[in-house]
Amino acid sequence: MYSILIPGCVLLLRALFDYNLIEYTNVWTPAILTTMLALFVAIIGNREFAFETAKDFFIIAGIAVFFFIYSTGVVIILNCYYDQSAAQIFQAKISKKRMDEGMHTSYYFELLPWEKQTESEEVVVSSDVYEQMNEGDIATLYYRKGEFDIPWFEVGK
Repeated sequence: MYSILIPGCVLLLRALFDYNLIEYTNVWTPAILTTMLALFVAIIGNREFAFETAKDFFIIAGIAVFFFIYSTGVVIILNCYYDQSAAQIFQAKISKKRMDEGMHTSYYFELLPWEKQTESEEVVVSSDVYEQMNEGDIATLYYRKGEFDIPWFEVGK
């Protein structure tokens, strides 16, 4: 069970820490389809599921949840990593910056509303960008369409 859960959670967290999505609407369909495909392969390839007891159905439901977590991370990473669309450049003012130190140090800017965002939002930035910029500075945003039409952006100086 842990061999599915831990990599899936790590992959999803990595995707969420590395990429700033504008919206998640287009994430769900490919994630659900990927989950269903993986679940189908797991059920067909494994003859131990008799589907005679409630326990079998709970096990399949648990596996489906783990596959969904993994699939969501895969969809986000593939959408952003392989995106070849031309970046649109926008600017937003940094209203606040913070660093979260734990097992992994994360860096965040709170950006005031900009053309593609109607509300202030806290976004993940690289350590280099975090060190180079201060509250009140104007950050450059590189907005991209996404390989699966899931818009995202990166923050730069």
